[in-house]
Amino acid sequence: MAGIVFCSGSAWIVCTRPTKDPLSKSLVKAAYEAHDASIPKFPVVLLNGVLGINKMGRFEYFRNIPTILKAKGIHVVLPLVPPTGTIEARARSVKSAVDTALKETKATKVHIIAHSMGGLDGRYYISKLGGSDHVLSLVTIATPHHGAAFADYAYEHLGDNNARMIENFMSAVGVKLDAFRELTTTHLKSFNNECPNAQNVEYFSYGAAKKNQQDVSIVFQFPYYVTHNMDGENDGIVSVSTSKWGTYMRTLNAGHLEQIGWETGPMAPPYFWRKKSFDPPAFFTHEILPLLVSVERGDRSSRRAR
Repeated sequence: MAGIVFCSGSAWIVCTRPTKDPLSKSLVKAAYEAHDASIPKFPVVLLNGVLGINKMGRFEYFRNIPTILKAKGIHVVLPLVPPTGTIEARARSVKSAVDTALKETKATKVHIIAHSMGGLDGRYYISKLGGSDHVLSLVTIATPHHGAAFADYAYEHLGDNNARMIENFMSAVGVKLDAFRELTTTHLKSFNNECPNAQNVEYFSYGAAKKNQQDVSIVFQFPYYVTHNMDGENDGIVSVSTSKWGTYMRTLNAGHLEQIGWETGPMAPPYFWRKKSFDPPAFFTHEILPLLVSVERGDRSSRRAR
């Protein structure tokens, strides 16, 4: 979630080196055994939230993160999902990208790291589209698992009839807003009942919060205020309480866009950056990657919540 209200997006890019001949299972196994033990062996799928675009020209939703991961030899998958599509539609795009990545790499599993609404896409893929057979772990960052208070506020103050009029009008001109309605607590309650966790997938979650309304970018200050009054501490749009799913790791000191490298000073627009209190590359490389490695090793002792 993001943008002025929520942020997310995607681009259909699979970062890998093409091979002329398919690798045999024995060669793949040997390659995995020779793999750097500090780096995950399986492909890593990055899922963006609503309104975001994973890759467009030099713009990256996860700013600099794909480049850093690829430099470590990790196969990175960036699905192109409809920015404001339904969770189901977005999840189908995830399935297509994962299927292609597994075919190209001969891997049997992937890890998913998802920001904001992307976590819901990942959960739907795992629960409804056969992803439980191919996903080893799902790590969500500021995902509104139990619904976004600001989405509730927006629909409550618009009224259902007005909201539908706006959605129908935007759809008529080619802009679908299905995603926003699916971020309400009412919808997510139903979603959670229909998409239980798969027993063979490890689920981890991170929340985030800024201490004061003035600590987030100016475009997030009103959503921060509304969310704080309705659901407590938050990152400018997603509360800590709604971010908790599976094993909750910890609460980050980061605004919603800061988590992916794009947060700003309090008065700056969201696409500009100044002094930061959070280091996304360090978070991904020094915290999330070791977590994924521990899952591959089956080492539960190294995966304690903080």
